[in-house]
Amino acid sequence: MEISLAVQMQGFVLAVGVGFALGAIYDVLKIARTMIRSTPSHVFWMDLAFMTVAGLVTFLLSLAASYGEVRFYLLAGEGIGFCVYFMTFGLISSRVFRLLRKLLDFCLFRPLKCMIHAIVRWVRKIFQRIAQKVKKSHAKRKKRLKPRRKIVYNDPNKSNGKQKIRSKGRKGGRNRKHEGHQTKKAAGKLTS
Repeated sequence: MEISLAVQMQGFVLAVGVGFALGAIYDVLKIARTMIRSTPSHVFWMDLAFMTVAGLVTFLLSLAASYGEVRFYLLAGEGIGFCVYFMTFGLISSRVFRLLRKLLDFCLFRPLKCMIHAIVRWVRKIFQRIAQKVKKSHAKRKKRLKPRRKIVYNDPNKSNGKQKIRSKGRKGGRNRKHEGHQTKKAAGKLTS
């Protein structure tokens, strides 16, 4: 099928516009990659997605401009539009993006990062205090589980085998013999 020169010229201008738009899409992807500091695998998948979109757009362009026939002027028009974008608006957008990124980094990300670090340090201190308290209570619990004779190692009555009898009087300090004598008298009175 024969395509007139005017239709070919319209197709070429349309291809330049599509190439310009693809350049803008690629620039947005490039900015997104630098913002998230992507790994090589992310770059691969983003480029693969861009190539898929570019191939689909080129196919639709060839359907609209030349009835599905792939013509060289369509591909050249896309390439020229892509290059025109990166020679003009691409340079401006990259400079504006660098400036915007520095501004955001200085005004937003650094203070936010410092605030997050302060909160993390504060939470870490709280958890360290809680861990110390738990450790101390665990040590006290272990101490309570030991037999009493092992805990009280400096008991004066333990050395001679005698146990001290405490008096029930107010002033205290009565000796054992006196208490023992009184308990014998009380026991004698009860039996008689």
